[in-house]
Amino acid sequence: MDVKTKKIVVTTDYWTVKTKDPFEVGNEFKKRPNKHAGLFQPFLDASFKKKDGVLFEVVLKPTAKLTLPKWPHARKAGCKAEWDRFMVALKKHEGQHALVLLESAARYGLELYKYEEKLTKDGKSLTPSVFSKWLKDNKTKWLNDPTDLLDKATKHGENIGAVFDATKCG
Repeated sequence: MDVKTKKIVVTTDYWTVKTKDPFEVGNEFKKRPNKHAGLFQPFLDASFKKKDGVLFEVVLKPTAKLTLPKWPHARKAGCKAEWDRFMVALKKHEGQHALVLLESAARYGLELYKYEEKLTKDGKSLTPSVFSKWLKDNKTKWLNDPTDLLDKATKHGENIGAVFDATKCG
């Protein structure tokens, strides 16, 4: 079997910080579903080719949705420089998530080779239904857990400055 990986496709969406008060910006972040300014949601889809009901090629397709804040009041609040600095750091942190997703897709590929070997040794075949179940069953281990570990290790980007500091406004 051949396993290939497509290039990561990340789509970006934005949400608007509504407050005009720089000291309330952090509170708006905390009201978000994930309690943070940005959100990186990784996904891994796959397509395959089969012959006689057995897979002979799998193409892994990593994608992600990135949601970032925009704050139209930053300039008027005297915070443009701090907001711009924060956004550069936040985008860098979210970019680290894309690297983790790439690594996760590679891990899926390597583990799929091992899984196919085990099936073959057991006299079984990698069929579409077996593959779909395997892909779903390993999502948390190889897709969600690495993303959570990155956030834990980086304190959601704090270590690279992805924290908005309202005291630097004005």
